[in-house]
Amino acid sequence: MSTAARANTGVTAQEFWERRDEFKGCELVDGEVVEVSPTKKRHGRSECRIAFELERHFDAMPESDADVVTGEVGYRLGEGVVRAADAAVHLHAMKEDDVDGWHAIAPDIVVEVVPPNDTWPNVERKIDDWHTLGVQEVWTADPKHTRLKIRRLGKPCVTFDAEAKVETPLLPGFSVPTWRLFKRRR
Repeated sequence: MSTAARANTGVTAQEFWERRDEFKGCELVDGEVVEVSPTKKRHGRSECRIAFELERHFDAMPESDADVVTGEVGYRLGEGVVRAADAAVHLHAMKEDDVDGWHAIAPDIVVEVVPPNDTWPNVERKIDDWHTLGVQEVWTADPKHTRLKIRRLGKPCVTFDAEAKVETPLLPGFSVPTWRLFKRRR
């Protein structure tokens, strides 16, 4: 962990925004600046593939004004919490909703690609944080096992193994084999 990240606790979302150049590659969790490790190829490819399939779905619906974003977009989840989404879906065009520089309006879907070195308690904490903001679905993508889990707010988790078709009531008509979210070819 960088010296900058270790030395900063009690940071507000506003301070985190003002010092964002110093805190590149970090998230703000309960006022503490937490360094996030750079991702590996499989992680990045998974983010790209998932976003591609989501974009493709919306491209086929010219009446849709949905936005799919990637690139660790920052969302303010509270005074001392800013999380970065691997990918997010706003089913309606995103408004300029910046609060302290961070988006404060919840996306409808957040995608978290689980890195191999992350712990399940950390992943669960992120899911809880996203649901607290009002995210309807959190997709946890596991590239190592070619598996996707969808956690719907207030509903049981649904797991999609490699051959299962990913479908969700939030995206009518979206039906993609799980493996396509991770690879171009079988």
